[in-house]
Amino acid sequence: MLRYVVIACAIVLLAGMVAASLHRSAGDVRIASVRTTASPSPPRFQAESTFTPGPLVGDAPWAFVALVDCFRHERTYRGALVWVRAHVPRDARLLRDGTTLTSGPCVVRVSPSGVLARRGLGGPDAVDVRIPPPALLFVLGGPGNPAVRGRRDLYVLRWKPDGDARLDRLATMPDSRMP
Repeated sequence: MLRYVVIACAIVLLAGMVAASLHRSAGDVRIASVRTTASPSPPRFQAESTFTPGPLVGDAPWAFVALVDCFRHERTYRGALVWVRAHVPRDARLLRDGTTLTSGPCVVRVSPSGVLARRGLGGPDAVDVRIPPPALLFVLGGPGNPAVRGRRDLYVLRWKPDGDARLDRLATMPDSRMP
């Protein structure tokens, strides 16, 4: 048995040496430099765009994080729903359906169809987005819920059917009005 293994190894080694000797390169490849005499072309005229961007409209689970002139994103917690929910302070109030709050130029309304966020009344800078359910909003600070160190925090809790959850802690603008 050992004799066949030695013979097989010798055959493979011999075939490898023959293949290597047949496929040797013909020599070094040299690349010559090429000189050009042409100068770069002048800039070409491009017409102004005729596209006018419209307002941002649609479902946007990330809306509060993107509205930087309305809210300041401070922290995100991700993980199991029970673990993430434990990061909402005990003193925070749940905002019920029909509740409206204002922070900077944004108006946020809690409804059964989700959380609606609106900034501006039209034009290219307007935003009219919905955070689809399931989503819960909690507020820490405001009437009936004293602000902690003069702050008002908004907690946005979202989760998926598989139990994966995300909690964003946002600071509202100083001129915010909450119920």
